[in-house]
Amino acid sequence: MKAFLEVDIARRQQQLDLSEKRLWQNSAAWPSFRFLAVFCLVLIGSAPATAAQLIMFESSACSWCKKWDAEIAPIYTKTVEARIAPLRRVDLFDERPADLQGLKAVIYTPTFVLMDRSREIGRIVGYPGEDFFWALLEELMGKLAQDQERRHQSARDSGSASALCGDPGNSGARQNAKASC
Repeated sequence: MKAFLEVDIARRQQQLDLSEKRLWQNSAAWPSFRFLAVFCLVLIGSAPATAAQLIMFESSACSWCKKWDAEIAPIYTKTVEARIAPLRRVDLFDERPADLQGLKAVIYTPTFVLMDRSREIGRIVGYPGEDFFWALLEELMGKLAQDQERRHQSARDSGSASALCGDPGNSGARQNAKASC
């Protein structure tokens, strides 16, 4: 009788596990969880975190910049997003740094531009409030993860990126992979 109960309990537990798994996969949280899992995997295999940066174009006369400073700035440095894309501040009215000369015009402050390896991934124009800022930043981080995954996929297609990045050879495939390392 005891063995029968143990088998029955194990069978019911498996059924419960399957129904919980189906419920989880069909819930609204599943896409967010999947995004987070993919994003973490990309980060583990990606280039150093400093390759990406969030550039904040600001002005000392900008009241929305001050509001961002009060609501987000104290928190941002402690977030995962800051480890992925550290904040870099640029005054809109100062001469633009040489590495940012190729960016499209910035008219409004604050404007947040997510850059990765000197390429613009996307931007947030203005400060729409704390909740909207985090949601928009999450969307940009998703684009960054997709961009990095595409770059790593093309490196894998042309050869092993991890092996090629450290290889001093000069073949065409190695040069292509080195460009994405």
